[in-house]
Amino acid sequence: MRRDRSEIRADIARDWEVSEELCEVVELLTSEMVTNALVHGRGYRVEVYDNNRDVPVVPASFDGEESGRGMALVGRLARSWGYRDTRLGKAVVFELLAWP
Repeated sequence: MRRDRSEIRADIARDWEVSEELCEVVELLTSEMVTNALVHGRGYRVEVYDNNRDVPVVPASFDGEESGRGMALVGRLARSWGYRDTRLGKAVVFELLAWP
């Protein structure tokens, strides 16, 4: 079942206990940065932080469910990926090369 951005934004706002307005700003700024990277960049590096210290694992197989698919997609599509410990958890990073 597909959901639209407004439903996902509302769920994030509720789950993270932040306003939908803040979620809209995050979405807008992320979109702008990605657009600039696509127009002007040769490669992309994305780094995401969380408060979980568990080592990320790319599953050997993926059953197609929406939940838990993130690292399967990263492992399959990224040029490279990794993680590092942070003071509060970890940072997961992946890199892509621009397509011609």
